[in-house]
Amino acid sequence: MKHLIAVSSYEQLPYVSQNADCVIYSPFEYTKANAESFVKRCKLPVYLNLPNIARGEDIDLLRSINIDNYVINNPYGFELAKDKNIILGTGLNIINSKLSGLKILGLESKTFFDSTDIVYAFGRPVVMSFCHNPPTALIDDHGAKFKILQTKLVHSYYNMYNNLPINVLPLLKQKKVLGKVGLLYDFTSYDISELKKFKYESLFNQAYLSTRGYLYRGVE
Repeated sequence: MKHLIAVSSYEQLPYVSQNADCVIYSPFEYTKANAESFVKRCKLPVYLNLPNIARGEDIDLLRSINIDNYVINNPYGFELAKDKNIILGTGLNIINSKLSGLKILGLESKTFFDSTDIVYAFGRPVVMSFCHNPPTALIDDHGAKFKILQTKLVHSYYNMYNNLPINVLPLLKQKKVLGKVGLLYDFTSYDISELKKFKYESLFNQAYLSTRGYLYRGVE
């Protein structure tokens, strides 16, 4: 898989599914009906993104969904996804290619040489997850506002998203690895009004409002 997209709703797909060969479904409300309807309507292979936090009844709900593909972000997912097709997600913070199988490298990785590596190329990543109900946004010392959105299973959890999108495509082009590794474009937290203005080609423009994240420094 070379071009993966992550979305939270079916309605986002028409704006971002060009050239995609796989979809990661990361809804803000997990229900058996929602997930199975998405899989049925989507014409591409679908992986269900398992939430960073789930417990008890939440895991029972996830287990009830009829799907063969998962993105695992927490150790509970390995038991849930036994005998399923899996991608190791950013929640596991994998920083090198030593683990076998499909994997999304953590945002601090700077080595990606394996053909099964998937780089988080673009999107607003989750930077923190909460079990309690926090404010709708947090503001840091520099005035940057971080959006917090609810994820509902049986219980509710909350994810804080980076204020600016990560965009490492210029770096990947510079390193001449485009086409050699998978690329994940994460639109989970994007609303339709934002996607109507989105163009893939603009991501190679250095003036695009984004952050380069830790990938430019990296950890070994």
